[in-house]
Amino acid sequence: MNDHLIIAGVNFKTASLKQMAPVSALLSGTDFNIKNEFSKLNISETATVLTCNRIEIYAVADDTESTISNLTDWFVETSKGTLTEENIYTYKDMNAAQHLFTVACGLDSMIIGETEITGQLRMSIDDALKKGTAAKTLTNLFNHAFKTSNRARNETAIDKGVTSVAAAAVHLGERVMGELANRSCLVIGAGKTGEQLVCHLLSNGAKVVIANRTVQRAEVLAGRTGASFSNLENLKELIKSADITFTATASSNPLISKNMIEEILKGHHSIVQFIDVSNPPNIEQEIKDVPNIILNTLDDINSITSKSIKKREGEAKIVNEIIKQEVELYNSRKRIIKASPLIKQLRDSVEQLRLDELEKQRKRLDDNTFKELEQITSSMFSKVLHWPTVAIREIATESGNNDQDFELVKKLFGLNRTEIERQQKK
Repeated sequence: MNDHLIIAGVNFKTASLKQMAPVSALLSGTDFNIKNEFSKLNISETATVLTCNRIEIYAVADDTESTISNLTDWFVETSKGTLTEENIYTYKDMNAAQHLFTVACGLDSMIIGETEITGQLRMSIDDALKKGTAAKTLTNLFNHAFKTSNRARNETAIDKGVTSVAAAAVHLGERVMGELANRSCLVIGAGKTGEQLVCHLLSNGAKVVIANRTVQRAEVLAGRTGASFSNLENLKELIKSADITFTATASSNPLISKNMIEEILKGHHSIVQFIDVSNPPNIEQEIKDVPNIILNTLDDINSITSKSIKKREGEAKIVNEIIKQEVELYNSRKRIIKASPLIKQLRDSVEQLRLDELEKQRKRLDDNTFKELEQITSSMFSKVLHWPTVAIREIATESGNNDQDFELVKKLFGLNRTEIERQQKK
C-alpha cells in the first residue's frame, strides 16, 4: 500500500471570501465531524487548515486521483455552488510537501513572510491529532514544515520590517514621540484596523482611549483589550488630552478639521501628532499648517510598508532555496521510512533461519558450545546483512519509483518465497 500526500484547497488567490464562506462556516461549526465527513473516501489520515483567507484539506490516501476528484467535488458541493473546479487547487506527494512548506514560511500569504500562519498550521495538526484523524505521515509532514519555517525565519529577514498598516502607523508614532510607554493615544474607530492599532499601542505600553460613533462597539473592544473607551461627542476633549490621535473609520467626511484643531490646541506648545489611516481621509490635510502639529497619512504609511515588502520579496529567493533543500530532505527521509519494513523483513527472515539451524544443533552440543555458536552466528549474520541494508537505504533515497527495486531485493533473498513456505508449514 502506498500512502500518498494530497492537498485540495482554496485561498485568496483563487476565490473571494464570499465564495469560501459556506465551506468555512461548515468547518468552523461545532457540529462538524471530520471523521464522518470523509469516512467514505478511503482516506487514512486527514487535517483541515482554516484561516480567514485559506481553506485546505490535507489527506493521506492510497488512490491519488480518486481522492483528488472526491475532495474537489466535496468543495464544490459544500460551497452550495459558490465554488467551481476552477477555484480549487490540488497538490500531491512532493508538490504537496512543497506547498505546505511554502505556506508555513509565509510565502503564500497576502502579506509575504507573515508569522501568524505558522501558529494556525500548528493548531490544525494539533486538532487533527486530538480528534484522531492524523497519524504518523501528517505529523512528520507538518513537523518538517515547522522546521523549514524556523530555518527560513532564522536564516533570512523574511519576517522582518513593518508590513501592516496598523504596525506602520504605530512605528510613525514612535519616530516622532519616541517610546510610547505611558503616552496618551486616542484611536478613533473600532473596526479591524482600529483593533489592530489598539493592540499594537497597548503592547508598547501606551495609554489608549477608543472613540467610536457607536459607543457599544468601542466598549466591547475596550473590554477585550483593556483600553478605555468613549463616544465621539467628547472628541474635542479627547484630542486635547492625547499625544497622538489615530483615525481609522469608514466616514466619507473628515472628522477633524483645521479650524477644530486651531480651536482645541490654541496656546498648546507641545508637539501633537495625528496619524490618519482612513480611506477616504478622516483628517483635513490643512491641519499640518497649524504650529506644533505633525500629520501622517496613508502615503507615509505605504512608504514604510512598501520598503519592508520589497525587502521581504528579495529574501523570498533565499527562502525558496531553503524550501527546496528541505523538500529534498523530507523526500529522502520518507523514502528511508518506506524501506524500513523491507529491511525488517530481511533481517527477521535471516534471523529466523539462524534460529532454526541453531535449534537443529541444540541436542548435539553442550551449553557452552551452543552459546558460543549462537554468538558467532549472530555476529556473522549481522555483518553479512550490513551491506544489503546500506544498499536498500541507498535505493530508497534515489528518485523515481523504487518499488520494482524493492521487489527485486525480495526475489534475490527469497523473502516472498519464505513467507509462502511458512504459510504452508502452518
